[in-house]
Amino acid sequence: MLIVEDDPAIGELLELGFGYEGFTAVRARSGGEALELFARIRPDVIILDLGLPGLDGSAVLRAVRERGETPVLVLTARDGVNDRIAHLQAGADDYLIKPFVFGELMARVRAVLRRSQPQVGAVLGFADLQFDVHLREARRAGRVLELSPRALDVLETFLRYPQRVLSKAALLDSVWGAGFMGDDNIVEVYVRQLRRALGRPELLHTVRGSGYVLRLREPEPA
Repeated sequence: MLIVEDDPAIGELLELGFGYEGFTAVRARSGGEALELFARIRPDVIILDLGLPGLDGSAVLRAVRERGETPVLVLTARDGVNDRIAHLQAGADDYLIKPFVFGELMARVRAVLRRSQPQVGAVLGFADLQFDVHLREARRAGRVLELSPRALDVLETFLRYPQRVLSKAALLDSVWGAGFMGDDNIVEVYVRQLRRALGRPELLHTVRGSGYVLRLREPEPA
C-alpha cells in the first residue's frame, strides 16, 4: 500500500492503522516522491491526498492512470461536488472527505481491493495450491486437502492476498467477522491445521510480530 500524505499526524495515523490491519504501508510526503515509490514498489492500492507540495494529487492521479489500473482512493479536505466528480472521472476508485473515521476508510479500501481482483473463473491459486471457491475444494499438486469449512475460509483469505502479511486482526475480521469476541489464538489453531494439510515445501510462514504470509520462501529476518 502507498499512502501519499504530507500531514505528519494523518500520515502516522494511516501508517499505524493499516499496519495493525495487516497491510505493509509505505508513505510518500510529496507528489514527486509518490511517483518514485509507485514505480519502485507497485502497490496494491494508493491512498492519495490532493493538497501536496510540488506535484499535486490530481497530477499524481493522472500519472498513475497513465501507467495502469492500480486502485486509488482519494482522501482529501476538498468536499465540493465538482471536485468529487472531476477526480472520479479522472480515474479515482473512491473519494473520502476529511475528517474521516478510520473504520470507514478501511471498509472502503477493502471494497476497492475486492473490485480490483481479477474475476477469472472460481478457482484461486498460488504455486501448486488451488482452491475452487464454488465447490469448496482445495488441492495441492492435485491432492485433495481434507480441511474443515472454517479452515477452508482461512485458506481462501490467504489465497486472495498471496505474499501479503495478514495480521491476526485482519484474519479474524475476514473469516469470523468484525463482531468476533472470542480468543484471537483461534487463528493459530487454523494456521497449524493448514500447515499440516499443506505439507512441504511450506507455504504459510509466520512473520514475527506482524502475522502470517502465504509465500514460497521464508520471510527475511527483521
